[in-house]
Amino acid sequence: MSHELRTPLNAIIGYAEMLQEDAEDNGDDRTVQDLNRILTAAKHLLSLIGEILDLSKIEAGRMEAIPAKFDPMEMLEDLIETVRPIATGNGNEITISGTPFGGDVNTDSMKLRQCVLNLLSNAAKFTKNGAIDVTFDRKLYNGVEQVFITVRDTGIGMSKEHVSRLFQPFVQADPSITQQYGGTGLGLTITRRLSQLLGGNVTVKSALGEGSAFTLHVPVDFGDAAAALGAAAKVDEVQGHEDAPLVIVIEDEADARELAARALTRAGFAVQGVGGGEAGLALARAKSPALVLLDIFLPDRSGWRVLQSLKHDPKTQDIPVVVLSVNEDRAHALALGAAEHIVKPADRDMLAATVMRYARKRPSPLAATASSVAQKAAG
Repeated sequence: MSHELRTPLNAIIGYAEMLQEDAEDNGDDRTVQDLNRILTAAKHLLSLIGEILDLSKIEAGRMEAIPAKFDPMEMLEDLIETVRPIATGNGNEITISGTPFGGDVNTDSMKLRQCVLNLLSNAAKFTKNGAIDVTFDRKLYNGVEQVFITVRDTGIGMSKEHVSRLFQPFVQADPSITQQYGGTGLGLTITRRLSQLLGGNVTVKSALGEGSAFTLHVPVDFGDAAAALGAAAKVDEVQGHEDAPLVIVIEDEADARELAARALTRAGFAVQGVGGGEAGLALARAKSPALVLLDIFLPDRSGWRVLQSLKHDPKTQDIPVVVLSVNEDRAHALALGAAEHIVKPADRDMLAATVMRYARKRPSPLAATASSVAQKAAG
């Protein structure tokens, strides 16, 4: 698919560049401008296709890390010089500081470069006449030694509401950003997914009108990735009535788990969220829930592998599983044993109705009504 999509676009770009050169030689300024618009649109489309293919590959569990030793400081300095023209063009100053890394790291350099470059590019693009400060550190986190890189800017910043949906695919923090600055809304989603593939994560702190700070961390040694992700997988407290049918939500995004819990407790279910695949499997084996709601991209292992494990284990094979994915992989999900597949972002009413349909045990109408009334009173 990658080859079939990129090849014709590369041909369009190549021929447009040749025609532009001919037009420049002939002094045909109007044609040069028209061809420049074609080139800009084609390159934007090529970038969008690349990001969609990357995200699809990550979500399907087909992207692998290729670790190798390299100097992270050299990489960071090189990337800063790459974005410096954009930053200075917007009147920004870039500074770099921190504790020396103290040696090489062993991880996938290309994927780490892609993550850091995206954070730096965003800071340079969304900051005008301000400052971009890059800090780095190396410390113990989640039981393993990790590299931390923070990109802090004095740019436009974001509200709490915008931050909560920042890492969702195809979502800009503010829709008006797309009109003013461009972009696909995929860059930060891919950055977080790639960092998780390497055993780390990306977090953000931001205030509207004051700027943002993105912190990326990955294990110094990719061999420690599984241990780091396992330690980071959060198991939430059970929400809802203790006697209600239990739904386990296996989803790495805390906000997504919370939204699912609200919708399902309103419908009369008890809900327990968990942020990783291994922890989710253990929870399902221990609690034998009425249903499992499963996100496909998880930090420690692919959701597809979690689904296969659930269906191959005698203790969990009869538990209905509803799969959530940004890709329309319904046929694949059903083939692996899922009861249903829902494309993210899911409508809350549809989510509750789907869980109600497939759960092994359903809440009584009275319990569901009481739960809904209690939520409204609390809210």
